[in-house]
Amino acid sequence: MSRTVTLLASDVRACSGPQTMRVIVGTGFGDIQFSGLAPNLVGVWQIKMRLPLTITSGAAVPVRVVINGPPSNTVTLAIR
Repeated sequence: MSRTVTLLASDVRACSGPQTMRVIVGTGFGDIQFSGLAPNLVGVWQIKMRLPLTITSGAAVPVRVVINGPPSNTVTLAIR
C-alpha cells in the first residue's frame, strides 16, 4: 500500500535552513541514517537512508538531495 505526497516549492525552501539535509525521493522524503565521507574512497560523500513505506514505487523514481539550498541534480532509483 502506498500513498502519494505532493512536494511543494515551499517544502524545498523549508529544507534549506542552516545545517539541514533532506533526501527527496519521488514526492516524499527519505530518513537519513548516515551522511559523511565513505571509508576507503577518497573524496566520496556517502548518504545512507531508509525509505518509508509511503514512497511510491517505480522503475525510475527521481532522487535529489537538498543541503542548505537548492536541490542537487536528479538521479533515478528503481524501487519495488
